[in-house]
Amino acid sequence: LGEGVAGPADIPLEIQVHGAVPLGGQPPRVKAVTPIPDFNESFRTKFSDEHYDTIGGLVLSRFGKLPKRGEQIVAEGLRIQVLRSDSRRIHSLLVEKVKPSEE
Repeated sequence: LGEGVAGPADIPLEIQVHGAVPLGGQPPRVKAVTPIPDFNESFRTKFSDEHYDTIGGLVLSRFGKLPKRGEQIVAEGLRIQVLRSDSRRIHSLLVEKVKPSEE
């Protein structure tokens, strides 16, 4: 299953399997429907899945509204930017590590 999958060395294979797509040296895109436990495992974060099942649900709650393309939050040492959304939901996110001074 993992054969032929190439990506940056610092992104674990699991993230590629769980819906993140590396973009040739750019931060990975993540489907908003990615379960929070899978996201946590892949990005080494500790987001709670007590109230939300997916990373998209968690991001939506942090905004307090449906975010538009380009809007972003910084949490758990990551910048999470909305890549694609429509009038009802978030579809995909761009995730990258940030420097401690940017948090």
